Amino acid sequence: MRNYSNNTHLAQILNQFLSRGQNKLNDILSSFVCADNADIANFLHEKAIKYEHLGKARTYLFFDEEKLERGTFVIVGYFSLALKTLILPENTSTSRRKVIDGFYGKLHGHPIREVSCYLIGQMAKNSSVDKASLSGKDLIENALATIIPATEIVGGRWVLIECQNTGKLISFYKENGFEYVAREPDEQEEMVQMIRRIGQ
Repeated sequence: MRNYSNNTHLAQILNQFLSRGQNKLNDILSSFVCADNADIANFLHEKAIKYEHLGKARTYLFFDEEKLERGTFVIVGYFSLALKTLILPENTSTSRRKVIDGFYGKLHGHPIREVSCYLIGQMAKNSSVDKASLSGKDLIENALATIIPATEIVGGRWVLIECQNTGKLISFYKENGFEYVAREPDEQEEMVQMIRRIGQ
């Protein structure tokens, strides 16, 4: 079984290759291919660096260790993390709001409507990587392990994902501890929001 490095913050790669020019960094990012979802690959190729500089998201990369030892950077998987406010649907019960908020269902007579979450904004593995070597569950567990130190400093109860409204994706996230909370309209297609309690 091939070994893959633990997640590496994109900022470390940016600093390492700053003096070598943008082309080298673009070559590294372009090593990631996701045949199932071009948008996920495009985020890494075109937006991740900009989001990093703007503080909108932090991206973490997994490299093929065997190739890394030979000086070749091949990204086999990645995830990005950000902060997002979850807007609870109008039909959410008071008891459900209280469970999600952790303290209140209502405040000053008004239902709790917003909950701050850690967002796993993008997550995927390279199409060339088999599941036995690096699975979606591996990526989720690494993302959660990266989030936990932040919760110890500033708190936070929930991790949020937003995925396409397909049975396969919803089943995958349910199997990994996420629960449905809302649908979110998108310009191109409806997205589903699911949350997982941190530390469960």
